[in-house]
Amino acid sequence: MEVWDPWDRRSVGDPPSSFTVAAIVTTFNETEIIDQLLDRLLADGIRVQVIDNWSTDGTFERVSDRATRESVSVERWPQSGPSRYFDLAGLLARVEEVAHASGADWVLHHDADEIHESPWDGVSLRNGLWAVDRFGFNAVDHFAMDFRPVDNRWEPGVDLATSFECFELPPYSSYFTLVKGWKPQPTKVDIAGTGGHEALFHDRRVFPYKFLIRHYPIRSQSHGERKILGERKDRFDPAEREKGWHTHYDRFVEGSSFLWDPVALHRFDQLDERLFIQRLSSAGLPGNPRPKESLT
Repeated sequence: MEVWDPWDRRSVGDPPSSFTVAAIVTTFNETEIIDQLLDRLLADGIRVQVIDNWSTDGTFERVSDRATRESVSVERWPQSGPSRYFDLAGLLARVEEVAHASGADWVLHHDADEIHESPWDGVSLRNGLWAVDRFGFNAVDHFAMDFRPVDNRWEPGVDLATSFECFELPPYSSYFTLVKGWKPQPTKVDIAGTGGHEALFHDRRVFPYKFLIRHYPIRSQSHGERKILGERKDRFDPAEREKGWHTHYDRFVEGSSFLWDPVALHRFDQLDERLFIQRLSSAGLPGNPRPKESLT
């Protein structure tokens, strides 16, 4: 993906080895995809902190095994053990604490079923954040595409990015503002207050181009039945639902289809990618350096 306001990459350069990005990944029963997530982030030089909400499918054990030899750390939350309801506000408060103590130059609030990308074609996530840092911004917004299964071809462990061709735009306005990347501040950044959708802090300067999130929440009929009907709906906290949280799966009941009609979706390979991202972003990047101009 790229935008129609390119910058001279030579004026920014590659990030030094001292430039650190930490992805804080929350998990619950994601053993089918956790390895490819870790592989992708680690290959980009991003270290990973996993906060596991007492998975029962081996996710915690799998991450723990990799943590012994890679730039990965993992903890179970809450420390006291599994709880009757999923406490999203409490989990996000823990994300805030981990982010504040990370010592990283940038942190990302990252779900296990997501792929985060920079706005520029051929520019990695870490390199994109380095450019944003050099431009003088301290937060990045995202645009999310929900990729949907149209058949049951996907199998556990198969690459997500190459397995799903069709997506839909999120139906909720709150998903069009996802400030899920930021530079740690002198005090903890608030993300719990927005349900994890937006990092709030004093003197926030959000980069005008949106980074991209490819989201794969449901991957087949059997996965949807297990995840939504078997593992999620009964665990949602009634008090949080009263606040309007956890309502996005309400339409799914026993007997529901978790497959989408491709006619109702957009094909990713048929998008005019540059114009698409440009429409979702700012009209232009202030102070964008051009060739032969130095970056200030």
